[in-house]
Amino acid sequence: MVAACARVAGVDLIRFRSVRHGTGRRALLMTTLGIDLVVDVGANGGQFALEIRHAGYGGRIISVEPLAAPFRELSRLAAADQRWTAIQAAVGPRAGAATIHVAGNAGASSSFLPMLELHARAAPGARYVGEELVDVTTLDELTQAHIGGRDTILTKIDVQGYELQVLAGGPVTLGRSSLVQLEMSLLALYEGGPPFQEVLTFMGQHGFQLIGIEPGFADRTGILLQADGIFATEETVRSLQGAGL
Repeated sequence: MVAACARVAGVDLIRFRSVRHGTGRRALLMTTLGIDLVVDVGANGGQFALEIRHAGYGGRIISVEPLAAPFRELSRLAAADQRWTAIQAAVGPRAGAATIHVAGNAGASSSFLPMLELHARAAPGARYVGEELVDVTTLDELTQAHIGGRDTILTKIDVQGYELQVLAGGPVTLGRSSLVQLEMSLLALYEGGPPFQEVLTFMGQHGFQLIGIEPGFADRTGILLQADGIFATEETVRSLQGAGL
């Protein structure tokens, strides 16, 4: 009755821990697998880390953000959490320095890649408003001081079309990850960004299969433009299936 009334008002009520709830599904996966380290690449102001904390995750988080303004907020939040480390850096296929395009939506849509007009029309507030020179490290260089032999790892990468370049610099980290969450474009949003089919192929070649999709950015007509894919190794899938019996 409550749910029916809510829908009349334009609201859909879903039990948080239900498998119908995206964040709840991820929380269930993390709990079932015993995830105890989250590598959060493209952290912006710490939204993903806060989300998993609110969902009940109490393990370590390594959040990485290159841009100065969002990093200030990220570091402020992490300073109040002993199990949350904030690192200011960009992540790519090799270490060095590079110029990143800064997006107007508090940096959330910033990328090394040029933004295509489809993205800009669908989200005018995300248009680029400047550039920033940032330090770049690789995923493996970033994680080598933080990953222990017994860690069970979720690696989340949200870098606006640059996900495969990040993974190119992180074969060791990828091989140690039980779950990987990647942002995928269903239509081209960044020049040179891979279509989702290419992401699926890459992950399949590295022993991962898609086990979850979280809808993300859509345009005003309802076309879904981006989604987060959650990938697991075959061993992880077997473990999850065994736990679900």
